[in-house]
Amino acid sequence: MAEKTFEIEIITPQGLFFSGSVSQLQLPGVMGQFGILTNHAPLLAMLEPGVTSYTQGGSVTRIVTGTGFVQFNNNHGTVLVEVAEKPGEVTQTDNDLGELSPDTREAKLLKQAREKLAANKE
Repeated sequence: MAEKTFEIEIITPQGLFFSGSVSQLQLPGVMGQFGILTNHAPLLAMLEPGVTSYTQGGSVTRIVTGTGFVQFNNNHGTVLVEVAEKPGEVTQTDNDLGELSPDTREAKLLKQAREKLAANKE
């Protein structure tokens, strides 16, 4: 039986970060971590900095994402975030968080997400 998939796009201010068919999407919502599967009900949710993961062909990819939104409708998800990074490919360093002051909640959550992925990589 073929794996049921849906389309997602992860978009940052720099452009398209990822586009493809996935069977599962996990996101860091402001109310906690949540998941999306094929045929999920329509959804619009706010995201906070954290670890986002998606599953393609049984392989899980984990990335760090910043503040943003997700919209899901008719088996298509659009994730709009300030930052999207693969482990080890930090877009902004801890000393250069763009417009984020290092002591803001968002900057601290972004740093924690980067550390969590770095620890899982080793």
